Amino acid sequence: MTLTTSVIQFIWFIIPLAGIFIICAILLVFLLMRKMSASDKQPQKVVSNKQPQSVEPKPAPDSQFLPPAPVVDEAKSKIEDFAGCFEPLHRAAMRGTADSSRLILQEVGNRIRHFNGCEQLKDWMTALTGDNAQWDEPTARARVNAFMQLLAKAGLQKDTRQTVTVDADTPMCYYHDDLDEMPVGETYRVKSPCWTFNGKVLEKGILRDN
Repeated sequence: MTLTTSVIQFIWFIIPLAGIFIICAILLVFLLMRKMSASDKQPQKVVSNKQPQSVEPKPAPDSQFLPPAPVVDEAKSKIEDFAGCFEPLHRAAMRGTADSSRLILQEVGNRIRHFNGCEQLKDWMTALTGDNAQWDEPTARARVNAFMQLLAKAGLQKDTRQTVTVDADTPMCYYHDDLDEMPVGETYRVKSPCWTFNGKVLEKGILRDN
Protein backbone atom coordinates (compact mmCIF):
# COMPACT_ATOMS: atom_id res chain seq x y z
CA MET A 1 0.00 0.00 0.00
CA THR A 2 1.42 3.33 -1.12
CA LEU A 3 1.36 6.55 0.92
CA THR A 4 -1.16 8.11 -1.40
CA THR A 5 -3.56 5.22 -0.92
CA SER A 6 -3.25 5.48 2.86
CA VAL A 7 -4.00 9.21 2.82
CA ILE A 8 -7.06 8.68 0.64
CA GLN A 9 -8.38 5.97 2.91
CA PHE A 10 -7.81 8.22 5.97
CA ILE A 11 -9.71 11.09 4.33
CA TRP A 12 -12.65 8.82 3.48
CA PHE A 13 -12.69 7.71 7.16
CA ILE A 14 -12.55 11.26 8.57
CA ILE A 15 -15.19 12.83 6.31
CA PRO A 16 -18.20 10.88 7.76
CA LEU A 17 -17.02 11.53 11.32
CA ALA A 18 -16.67 15.24 10.64
CA GLY A 19 -20.10 15.31 9.08
CA ILE A 20 -21.66 13.64 12.10
CA PHE A 21 -19.89 16.11 14.42
CA ILE A 22 -21.11 19.11 12.39
CA ILE A 23 -24.69 17.84 12.37
CA CYS A 24 -24.62 17.31 16.16
CA ALA A 25 -23.24 20.80 16.71
CA ILE A 26 -25.99 22.31 14.52
CA LEU A 27 -28.68 20.41 16.44
CA LEU A 28 -27.23 21.50 19.76
CA VAL A 29 -27.18 25.16 18.73
CA PHE A 30 -30.75 24.87 17.45
CA LEU A 31 -31.98 23.38 20.73
CA LEU A 32 -30.23 26.03 22.80
CA MET A 33 -31.73 28.84 20.71
CA ARG A 34 -35.20 27.33 20.99
CA LYS A 35 -34.92 27.04 24.77
CA MET A 36 -33.77 30.65 25.12
CA SER A 37 -36.63 31.84 22.94
CA ALA A 38 -39.17 29.97 25.04
CA SER A 39 -37.86 31.44 28.28
CA ASP A 40 -38.14 34.96 26.85
CA LYS A 41 -41.84 34.40 26.17
CA GLN A 42 -42.69 33.42 29.77
CA PRO A 43 -44.63 36.14 31.63
CA GLN A 44 -42.59 38.06 34.16
CA LYS A 45 -43.85 38.43 37.70
CA VAL A 46 -44.80 42.00 38.54
CA VAL A 47 -43.90 43.19 42.01
CA SER A 48 -46.56 45.56 43.28
CA ASN A 49 -45.83 48.34 45.73
CA LYS A 50 -49.45 48.45 46.83
CA GLN A 51 -50.15 47.62 50.44
CA PRO A 52 -52.78 44.93 51.04
CA GLN A 53 -56.18 46.42 51.75
CA SER A 54 -57.44 45.94 55.28
CA VAL A 55 -60.55 43.86 55.68
CA GLU A 56 -63.58 45.85 56.73
CA PRO A 57 -64.26 44.90 60.36
CA LYS A 58 -67.56 43.23 61.09
CA PRO A 59 -70.05 45.05 63.29
CA ALA A 60 -69.82 44.40 67.00
CA PRO A 61 -71.86 41.36 68.03
CA ASP A 62 -74.36 43.56 69.92
CA SER A 63 -75.06 46.01 67.07
CA GLN A 64 -78.18 44.09 66.04
CA PHE A 65 -79.57 44.45 69.57
CA LEU A 66 -79.85 48.23 69.75
CA PRO A 67 -83.11 48.57 71.70
CA PRO A 68 -86.06 50.21 69.95
CA ALA A 69 -88.04 52.91 71.75
CA PRO A 70 -90.87 50.63 73.01
CA VAL A 71 -88.31 48.31 74.64
CA VAL A 72 -86.60 51.31 76.27
CA ASP A 73 -89.94 52.55 77.61
CA GLU A 74 -90.76 49.17 79.14
CA ALA A 75 -87.29 48.91 80.71
CA LYS A 76 -87.72 52.43 82.09
CA SER A 77 -90.97 51.46 83.79
CA LYS A 78 -89.25 48.54 85.53
CA ILE A 79 -85.75 49.91 86.07
CA GLU A 80 -85.97 49.83 89.87
CA ASP A 81 -86.57 46.07 89.69
CA PHE A 82 -83.03 45.62 88.34
CA ALA A 83 -81.43 47.08 91.48
CA GLY A 84 -78.62 44.87 92.71
CA CYS A 85 -77.64 43.92 89.15
CA PHE A 86 -76.13 47.20 87.98
CA GLU A 87 -72.61 46.78 89.35
CA PRO A 88 -72.37 43.06 88.45
CA LEU A 89 -73.50 43.96 84.93
CA HIS A 90 -70.91 46.74 84.77
CA ARG A 91 -68.10 44.42 85.91
CA ALA A 92 -69.16 41.73 83.44
CA ALA A 93 -69.20 44.24 80.58
CA MET A 94 -65.69 45.44 81.49
CA ARG A 95 -63.84 42.23 82.32
CA GLY A 96 -66.31 39.39 82.73
CA THR A 97 -65.83 35.85 81.52
CA ALA A 98 -68.34 34.14 79.28
CA ASP A 99 -69.72 32.26 82.30
CA SER A 100 -70.06 35.30 84.56
CA SER A 101 -71.77 37.23 81.76
CA ARG A 102 -74.22 34.38 81.20
CA LEU A 103 -75.02 34.23 84.93
CA ILE A 104 -75.79 37.93 85.37
CA LEU A 105 -77.89 38.05 82.21
CA GLN A 106 -79.69 34.92 83.37
CA GLU A 107 -80.53 36.71 86.64
CA VAL A 108 -81.77 39.74 84.73
CA GLY A 109 -83.77 37.53 82.37
CA ASN A 110 -85.45 35.75 85.28
CA ARG A 111 -86.60 39.09 86.66
CA ILE A 112 -87.93 40.17 83.28
CA ARG A 113 -89.90 36.94 82.84
CA HIS A 114 -91.81 37.71 86.04
CA PHE A 115 -92.85 41.20 84.91
CA ASN A 116 -96.52 41.77 84.15
CA GLY A 117 -96.74 42.84 80.53
CA CYS A 118 -93.50 44.20 79.01
CA GLU A 119 -93.87 41.75 76.12
CA GLN A 120 -91.53 43.65 73.80
CA LEU A 121 -88.85 43.77 76.49
CA LYS A 122 -89.27 40.02 77.01
CA ASP A 123 -88.94 39.31 73.28
CA TRP A 124 -85.86 41.54 73.03
CA MET A 125 -84.25 39.80 76.00
CA THR A 126 -84.98 36.37 74.51
CA ALA A 127 -83.27 37.41 71.27
CA LEU A 128 -80.33 38.84 73.22
CA THR A 129 -79.64 35.70 75.26
CA GLY A 130 -81.18 32.86 73.22
CA ASP A 131 -77.86 31.61 71.83
CA ASN A 132 -75.83 32.01 75.05
CA ALA A 133 -74.49 28.44 74.95
CA GLN A 134 -72.39 29.44 71.92
CA TRP A 135 -70.92 32.63 73.37
CA ASP A 136 -67.23 33.21 73.61
CA GLU A 137 -65.91 35.88 75.96
CA PRO A 138 -66.04 38.87 73.55
CA THR A 139 -69.58 37.98 72.46
CA ALA A 140 -70.73 37.55 76.05
CA ARG A 141 -69.34 40.96 77.04
CA ALA A 142 -70.95 42.54 73.99
CA ARG A 143 -74.35 41.16 75.00
CA VAL A 144 -73.95 42.53 78.53
CA ASN A 145 -72.98 45.87 77.00
CA ALA A 146 -76.15 45.76 74.92
CA PHE A 147 -78.23 45.41 78.08
CA MET A 148 -76.27 48.21 79.76
CA GLN A 149 -77.01 50.41 76.74
CA LEU A 150 -80.70 49.66 77.23
CA LEU A 151 -80.53 50.74 80.88
CA ALA A 152 -78.60 53.90 79.95
CA LYS A 153 -81.24 54.82 77.36
CA ALA A 154 -83.89 54.19 80.01
CA GLY A 155 -82.20 56.78 82.26
CA LEU A 156 -79.86 54.82 84.53
CA GLN A 157 -76.79 56.86 85.52
CA LYS A 158 -73.48 55.84 87.03
CA ASP A 159 -71.59 58.14 89.38
CA THR A 160 -68.31 58.67 87.52
CA ARG A 161 -66.34 60.22 90.40
CA GLN A 162 -63.07 58.50 91.30
CA THR A 163 -63.00 59.99 94.81
CA VAL A 164 -65.74 61.23 97.12
CA THR A 165 -65.46 63.81 99.87
CA VAL A 166 -68.00 62.88 102.54
CA ASP A 167 -70.88 65.24 103.22
CA ALA A 168 -74.28 64.83 104.87
CA ASP A 169 -75.76 63.13 101.78
CA THR A 170 -72.94 60.69 101.13
CA PRO A 171 -74.32 57.85 103.32
CA MET A 172 -77.42 57.79 101.09
CA CYS A 173 -75.18 57.04 98.08
CA TYR A 174 -72.18 55.16 99.50
CA TYR A 175 -71.01 53.05 102.37
CA HIS A 176 -67.42 52.37 103.37
CA ASP A 177 -65.79 49.01 102.79
CA ASP A 178 -64.46 48.84 106.39
CA LEU A 179 -66.00 51.69 108.42
CA ASP A 180 -69.45 51.89 109.96
CA GLU A 181 -69.34 55.69 109.90
CA MET A 182 -67.57 58.07 107.54
CA PRO A 183 -66.46 61.41 109.03
CA VAL A 184 -67.68 64.47 107.13
CA GLY A 185 -64.87 66.06 105.17
CA GLU A 186 -62.88 62.86 104.69
CA THR A 187 -62.04 61.87 101.12
CA TYR A 188 -62.20 58.26 100.02
CA ARG A 189 -61.57 56.40 96.81
CA VAL A 190 -64.53 54.89 94.95
CA LYS A 191 -64.33 51.10 94.88
CA SER A 192 -67.60 50.75 93.00
CA PRO A 193 -69.93 53.56 91.91
CA CYS A 194 -73.48 54.26 92.96
CA TRP A 195 -76.27 54.04 90.37
CA THR A 196 -79.14 56.52 90.17
CA PHE A 197 -82.35 57.07 88.21
CA ASN A 198 -83.96 60.51 88.07
CA GLY A 199 -81.85 61.53 91.06
CA LYS A 200 -82.90 58.53 93.15
CA VAL A 201 -80.22 56.14 94.34
CA LEU A 202 -81.11 52.63 93.18
CA GLU A 203 -77.83 50.94 94.13
CA LYS A 204 -75.32 52.27 96.65
CA GLY A 205 -71.63 52.38 95.85
CA ILE A 206 -68.64 51.40 97.97
CA LEU A 207 -65.82 53.64 99.24
CA ARG A 208 -62.38 52.64 100.51
CA ASP A 209 -59.39 54.37 102.02
CA ASN A 210 -56.94 56.04 99.64
